[in-house]
Formats: sequence, C-alpha cells, structure tokens
Amino acid sequence: MKGDPMERILIILLTLGVTALVTILPGRAVVRIIDPTADRWRSWMLSPSIGLLLLCGVGGWSVIVSGKYQFEVMALELATLNLIATGLLWERDVRQVRRLSPWERLELSMSEEEAEQMFIDLDDPEAIRERTLARDERHYVIPLLIFAGLILMCPLLIFNMPLGGDWIGFSAVADSFIELGGPSLPEPHNGAWTYPPGFLAATAFFSELMRQETWIIGWVLAHGAMWALIAGLAGASDRWGTARSTLIGIALPLGLFAKLWDTGWPTITSLLGIIPAIVILLRPSASRKRWHDPVFIITLLCVAV
Repeated sequence: MKGDPMERILIILLTLGVTALVTILPGRAVVRIIDPTADRWRSWMLSPSIGLLLLCGVGGWSVIVSGKYQFEVMALELATLNLIATGLLWERDVRQVRRLSPWERLELSMSEEEAEQMFIDLDDPEAIRERTLARDERHYVIPLLIFAGLILMCPLLIFNMPLGGDWIGFSAVADSFIELGGPSLPEPHNGAWTYPPGFLAATAFFSELMRQETWIIGWVLAHGAMWALIAGLAGASDRWGTARSTLIGIALPLGLFAKLWDTGWPTITSLLGIIPAIVILLRPSASRKRWHDPVFIITLLCVAV
C-alpha cells in the first residue's frame, strides 16, 4: 500500500470503520433472530461476520438480478437493509422492556411460539446455563482478538502491494464494475469475467465511496473479513462455553491465514457463512424457531455469490 505508515493506518481505519457502519445493524438484527439468548458480548462477536456476509450477498445478487452494477442502486439497497434491521431491533427492544397489558398477556399465554419471538426471559434456565459456561472461557478472548487483528494488519503496513497474483484479476473485475457497470472485458476484448460478484461488488462500492483504488479497498476488506471470521468463531462457540478454546484451536492457526496472504479474498468472505450455520444447525431441533430456516436460506444465498 502506498504512502507513509500513518497514511496507511488512516486508510485502514476509515475503510473498516465505514464498513462497520454499513454492516453492524443488519448483523445484530440477524443475531437477535438466530440466537435470542445471546448477551451483548456474544452479539458483538457474531455481528461483524454476519453483517459483512449480508453486504456481499446484497451486492452480488443485485448484480446478478439487474445484470449490472450501479453505485446508487447498491447504496439504496444497503440503506433499505439498515432500515429493516433498525426496525427489527427497535421492535424487539420495545417489546422486551415495556409492561404488557392483560390482553397481551392473554395472547402470549395462547401462543408460546409468539411469546418466544416477542421477548427474552433473562431468568430462563438456558440463558443462565450459557452465562455460567461462558464466564471462564471468555478470559483473554479480547486480547487474543486484538493480537489477531494486529497480525492481520501487518501485511498492509509492511508490503506495498498484496502477495500472490489473484488480486490483479479481482481488482480488474471491480474496476470493470465501476467503469462498465458489469464484469465485461474492456475493448478490444470480447467476453466477460465469470466470477461470483459479491465481494467484487462490495469492493467496487467502497472504492467509489472512499475514492480509493479497488485493490487497496479489496485488500483491507479481505483482512477485515478474516478478523470478523475469527471473532464470529469465538462468538458462535461461546454458546457452549468454548470461546477461548475454539479461538486458540481453530481460528488462530497460521494455515487459516495462508489463503488470505495468497489473496484468495472472495474465498475468505465465503467462509463467513460458517458462522450462522454453526449457530442455527447446531441448535437442538426442539428449540429451533420458524425464522431460523428462512435466515439460514438467506445466508446460503449470500454464500453462493
């Protein structure tokens, strides 16, 4: 990455900050649905990975359905996604804290499933058991995540450009999205790039938004996606009280970083679908709610692009 270290750090922080602003609310809304007993700590661990997955899904399917990439259209879609997420979070917060009328209590007693969707009982035995299991395993998780983040950002500060060669093709496709509105090859060539457009559309969007080159944005987004994946694995395993053990045993081995340093950026973002899959599929079938399967299908569609 060009520029002095302070300029590089500023670009990294701005890119990750803008990405977080766009994705955190949708991520938290999905966490509220698929893991209603999650406390604030687990919710913040899970939200970045799910939010980034939704970002790539929205961008990818927008390109596939409309046949072209448009900055304004994607901005409108992301704004709509955040409005929907805000509505879901606000509605559930209001229903959790306000006192129910006698008629509402009667309605809830007639439908246990609806009661589960409307509020979370903090004295529920399942919630108490999860908090007890997770208390000890959460020690040192935050320092480990900070350490992982520093390691992930080192290549951005040390090298002038990404390692490997795949990033050249990804940047070319993202540039084609911006200049031509799709993955078409520039003249005099005839044809189009055939590659899932999700990550590339997100790269093109933030590149236009921040007025930076696509390879720089893609490089930073990929490293941010890896950190979100690591945090998501810790958050998903926290349900069974194994956040620290999973982080050390699965998330931090160097083999997971190899694909990132070889610039397999879309592969990294496709792995984000593991997080909602763990939370939903490893839940006992008896405790699965009607919204779990639709959300799982949505995340699968996001992984597909």
